[in-house]
Amino acid sequence: MLCSGYSLMRDPRYNKGLAFTDKERDAHYLTGLLPPVVISQDVQERKLMHNLRQYNVPRYVALMDLQERNERLFYKLLWSCVITGYCICGACWAYCRSEILLLTLYLAASFKAGTGIAELIALKISKETGAPIDETRKKNWLVDSKGRAIFGSGSPFDPVEYDGKTYLPGQANNCYIFPGLGLGLIMSGAIRGCDDMLLAASEALAAQVSEENFPKGLIYPPFANIRQISANIAASVAATTYDLGLASNLPRAKDLVKFAETCMYSPVYRNYYR
Repeated sequence: MLCSGYSLMRDPRYNKGLAFTDKERDAHYLTGLLPPVVISQDVQERKLMHNLRQYNVPRYVALMDLQERNERLFYKLLWSCVITGYCICGACWAYCRSEILLLTLYLAASFKAGTGIAELIALKISKETGAPIDETRKKNWLVDSKGRAIFGSGSPFDPVEYDGKTYLPGQANNCYIFPGLGLGLIMSGAIRGCDDMLLAASEALAAQVSEENFPKGLIYPPFANIRQISANIAASVAATTYDLGLASNLPRAKDLVKFAETCMYSPVYRNYYR
């Protein structure tokens, strides 16, 4: 049974703000507590996105405030990739003790991430020429290779025009594999994980790169389709789990892809009844 009135509006799990319909407002004693206008969740998302794009550093604060007020709208906004490494770096730079850190050189790496020199070259070019770091990274992989390089970056990049052709920098990020892998283990009730499941996830991802992606230089399927990509990966992982006899959720679903889609969380508002 849902709460009503102020309690409903103050619960971030159920609050919908101005998206409460007239019937919901009458049924849950919200009439008079909200302005007399109803807007859809899509309109809410567009308005908030417009505001968020005005700034980067306070974005985290604004999103955390939204999560405390309206949880489903918060997660719907996250679908639009409003939090990236650039946003995090901007916050760190603005609020760190930069005057102390600049006195010496620090090198921090995750596993083997610090062993390459391409990023150092890009930083040096940026420092000497004053060009934005994004532009120097593009120069490294695209211009110097005359467009022949197959490029994958952990963070998203805008399309690049070179020699009359548009290139889409690939996003080589673990967000392609991990959600589908985890969902596949959960929906099958895997008692343990193994290398075969990781291999199944990798093969399922590779199988979703179509011929039309190759001329654009894409090494992974478009990230805009990540939910369908994750569903297919989850189905492949779950199938491997069942084949290995490591699944505890029995019987096995007839259509694992559809089952994966039903297991996914959706931030779309639900209708409330009394």
